[in-house]
Amino acid sequence: MDNAISLQVAEVEPAETAGSDSDGDLWPSAWADDSHLYSACGDGAGFGPGGWSDVVVNRISGTPKAGLTGQRLAAGDQICPIWGDPARYNRKPTGMIAVPACGLGHDRLVLAVQELGFGEGDHAFNHSPTASLATSDDYGQSWECEEPAFTGGIFTTIMFLDFGQSQSQAESFARICPQANGEFGYAFGLDHCWRSSYTQFVQDPDKLHLARFPLHHATELRAWEFFAGGSDAERPQWSKSIRDRKPVLVDKRRIFVGDMAKGGYASPISQGGVVWIEPLRCLVYSSWTEFTFEFYCSPTPWGPWALFGSFHFGEYPWRGPGSAKPWHGGYATSLPSKFLDADGLGGYLQSNWFVRSGESEGNSYRFSLRHIRFSERKHE
Repeated sequence: MDNAISLQVAEVEPAETAGSDSDGDLWPSAWADDSHLYSACGDGAGFGPGGWSDVVVNRISGTPKAGLTGQRLAAGDQICPIWGDPARYNRKPTGMIAVPACGLGHDRLVLAVQELGFGEGDHAFNHSPTASLATSDDYGQSWECEEPAFTGGIFTTIMFLDFGQSQSQAESFARICPQANGEFGYAFGLDHCWRSSYTQFVQDPDKLHLARFPLHHATELRAWEFFAGGSDAERPQWSKSIRDRKPVLVDKRRIFVGDMAKGGYASPISQGGVVWIEPLRCLVYSSWTEFTFEFYCSPTPWGPWALFGSFHFGEYPWRGPGSAKPWHGGYATSLPSKFLDADGLGGYLQSNWFVRSGESEGNSYRFSLRHIRFSERKHE
């Protein structure tokens, strides 16, 4: 991958610049072959009506500049069951991908859904014991979901690599990366928790893991392989056994962000998103601590990954989108490929803000975007 471009600095708008008439958080998304963006939210009504649900799938139309509209498609048990105790766990979407399906004639949607603790007790919002893969062959109207794909808190926060519309850039990536295969997609996974475990009920995530799978068989787990290391980044090794997995990124930093349930320090590795930026020939993993946004880049899914930007929005109170000078952080950061600039040097970052949501001139507890720009340095 000669002449690759690496990123040095990301400039991020200090608050939401493009909101939407929606309700919910997380919003992992996929750009499908019908030109729509499909996205799932947690704990809200989505692009209602329909009432609150722990998981809602939506179809989103428009652009950040022209305006965004959406339609709620399915929710709750229509997508997948709760496998554990429904008094202690509910569902959260963590990743979505649109893949060409053999014999279907159009894309299949695959949604990763984790079970996450809720209610009272240290397990709430900290313990993620299982993850499932739900599929839709009719653009999100109906869904099928078999038994959990991952259990025991291992690889239960799943984020799919965004290779553009209908994963169309997977083949072009393979042409410049001899170790890749254009027929494969990639899933990044976190163990134990989707972000820092404020109560230390489980271990904070500080490692990012990787799996690959044939795009036409994305939900057939027997076809998944896990990154198992290698002598260097040019020779990735793969294993059918998840027990052989090795991290592609390790970041053991702890960033001081205030109380954080009296812990004070947060892990920068969290549920976000990974996107391939073709003009720059690099991947960007957008992560967060809520009070900070964290950005890593790499020429390949298996690394080497490098931190190139960290932006601190300060402790509360923040100023919401309705303020004369809005300023706020957020969580569940992602960079939908549909909203990247043609030169790859900018686009829109999606993130959400819920804490103290009724104060400081509003919040961004919805599909919420802010503009972002990158700078570049070309290797000699």
